[in-house]
Amino acid sequence: MGSLRPQPVRNQIGKVCYGIFSADLQVSGTLLLIDAKDERAAASYKSYGALEIPKTPLSLVLPYSVFLTAMEQAGKPIL
Repeated sequence: MGSLRPQPVRNQIGKVCYGIFSADLQVSGTLLLIDAKDERAAASYKSYGALEIPKTPLSLVLPYSVFLTAMEQAGKPIL
């Protein structure tokens, strides 16, 4: 029987972004818009380079270039 524990946030972020970047090969885009669940989640996204949108602390953006660089450094290039 499988574990019901949630995956670590970084694995979830990676899977979501991987899907987005796979789609980005067909559709143009420059930012990933993030709607954080709470302050803890927002802090986690910020640790990966996401930037807070002024006056909306739970809304963040992550430039695709930041994510692509991080994945390359982790040895998991997207492109």
